[in-house]
Amino acid sequence: AVQAQSVGRPLSARFGNGPLHRHTMLLPLPSPPMQIGPPSEYARSRRPWMLVVLVLQSVTCILRIISLLDIMGGFIMLIMVAIGWYGWKEDMHITFICSWGVLCLINGAFDAVRLIDVAVKSTMPMFSRSASFWYNFHSVIEIVIPVSALAGALLAWCLYRDYSSQILPGQDYGDMRPYATTYGSAAREDTRLYGRIVSETLGGGGRTNAQPFAGQGHRLGSI
Repeated sequence: AVQAQSVGRPLSARFGNGPLHRHTMLLPLPSPPMQIGPPSEYARSRRPWMLVVLVLQSVTCILRIISLLDIMGGFIMLIMVAIGWYGWKEDMHITFICSWGVLCLINGAFDAVRLIDVAVKSTMPMFSRSASFWYNFHSVIEIVIPVSALAGALLAWCLYRDYSSQILPGQDYGDMRPYATTYGSAAREDTRLYGRIVSETLGGGGRTNAQPFAGQGHRLGSI
């Protein structure tokens, strides 16, 4: 039987603020990749999927603040969603999408651990037919919070993997072409000009190759 004083309370309020909510952690993270050229066809095809995830995260964030009264968690989630919306608006900007994905992974992992910790240690079930509608509705929100965040992290990882395959087509050390292609472009040019100097003459547009170690030499101090 569900106790009367616990009906209608969110799942996070049944256990209280334990040590899990008081510890902080600093994670050293690399800088996100820079956007080079337009997005690829794969990134454009995932634009509707990202829209669905962002809408789900936005609605969940609003319910988290209004219904669960989780002000701090909702504010952190709001920053995460705002970065995702900006990356989506800027034609699938990979820099902001990766930042959004990292925040989704961190927030989703912590929210999932918090949900499991509260559900295991709580004496009340997450769902009950004898409880009120808002009691079960709050439990649904508690579950959707980490699910929506981890879904965004997975989508951002797929977009980053596509970006890496576009910017670095060759992975062997014998063919290093950092500027051979741009993100999403189909044309690939060989720009390995190291050790070769090509110039055009003013007349017919012919090419002359500069010869190394040629010309008149001078001793140091003789000029």
